[in-house]
Amino acid sequence: MALGKHRDEWKRLAQTRLDDAEVLVKNARYDAAYYLAGYALECAVKARIAGLFLEGYFPPKPKYIQDSVYTHDLDKLHVAAGLKEVFAQESESSDEFRKQWETVGNWSEQSRYDTQDQKTAEDMLEAARGVVECIRQFW
Repeated sequence: MALGKHRDEWKRLAQTRLDDAEVLVKNARYDAAYYLAGYALECAVKARIAGLFLEGYFPPKPKYIQDSVYTHDLDKLHVAAGLKEVFAQESESSDEFRKQWETVGNWSEQSRYDTQDQKTAEDMLEAARGVVECIRQFW
């Protein structure tokens, strides 16, 4: 079986998508900024998951398996990444993190079809940065 993306590639993608979202916010492209900020978070969680697999590679999805690591659902992904307890503890000890996790929790793959205003996009970008920073501790 061919190897999927390595965790270093997922890490790079997470940072690149955060940077892209920042450029988009600065250029009043709020819909795309919101979506990419959430996508950055998905990449960060997948970097964590990839690190749990052999040699840090996220395996390609087999056609016959429906697994929580092959999704865009952040709630399922953070559980599969072993971050549920970490996020619960961070949320309990930090109101800022709790708010960030709540904010990014509104994101879904379907967000790419939604319209966002400036404040919502900026809040999403800030929240995604905060949650990605937490995940970096576990890469």
